[in-house]
Amino acid sequence: MRQLIIDNYLIDKPILDILYDIQFILTNGKLRDIKPGTDDIVVTCPFHAGGAENRPDMNIYIGDDKKLPYGYCRCFACDAKGPFYKLVAACFDKSEEYAKKWLIDHYGVRQKETISLGDPIVPKQQAVKTYLDEKELDKYQNYCYYLQKRKITRNVCEYFNVRFDPVKREVLFPCYNESGKLVMIPTRKIDYKQFYLPKDVEKPVYGLDKIIKKNINECILTEGPFDCLTAWSYGFPAIASLGNISDEQIEILGKSTITHLLLMFDNDVYGQKFAKRVKEKLNKRILVDIIHIPSPYKDINDLNYETFWNLLSKYVKK
Repeated sequence: MRQLIIDNYLIDKPILDILYDIQFILTNGKLRDIKPGTDDIVVTCPFHAGGAENRPDMNIYIGDDKKLPYGYCRCFACDAKGPFYKLVAACFDKSEEYAKKWLIDHYGVRQKETISLGDPIVPKQQAVKTYLDEKELDKYQNYCYYLQKRKITRNVCEYFNVRFDPVKREVLFPCYNESGKLVMIPTRKIDYKQFYLPKDVEKPVYGLDKIIKKNINECILTEGPFDCLTAWSYGFPAIASLGNISDEQIEILGKSTITHLLLMFDNDVYGQKFAKRVKEKLNKRILVDIIHIPSPYKDINDLNYETFWNLLSKYVKK
């Protein structure tokens, strides 16, 4: 799957999710309509009619054909066109340099410099594994109204050691590796949809340490931690890939205690691709079932208790 690259930074989040983030932040009425597709996303154009057009005419390319730049935008009403950051700049009423910096600051991962012909070949070294001190979490709250609003119970938050920072107004999701060592602490703002994942750290499978410790054989795999915690709050064990699932995470899953994995990724084109990829790579070692979340729901956190269990009932016993 192609990804957006800006000034040698890989933008490590799907364009569709970035658009939803921007839509959540904006107060100027722009980007009011987002229609996802397989190879294109169509949105309301921020360039003409003061960004207040009634129908989406701006096309954003997200397909695999390398003849067209990934993220290339074109409005078929006013013919405005250019790279994705140009659209972002228009949404915020800022310069293109501001848009580049905003994308890099929020989602950028610096790419390794390419090796030119004649450079010495340096053996690849294993990443140094560093663990965090759990005492750092003691300065944050254990629970907050926002988590209750998101249908996540206090008991589940305490079990996963979820914390809340009232100053930065963000939820902290301590992530442990399969051995139970704290390796990273992603955060999520509560006032707008901004999820921060620490860079240069090998991404664990969120919650897998709990599965292994309890010798659980059957669980759900979701994209985000909120969906994982919602499933636990509804009474069924779950883990999360924290976005696009990596080959390393898939390999770890294949060596775990899991024998039946239920894939409940987001109801969008990326969720479908992630689910297909996981099933293809894991199906020989683990029984994998894909559970499609129906519209108008976007993910598990959108589901109520009854709908959640109705979807699961075809695959597991309550």
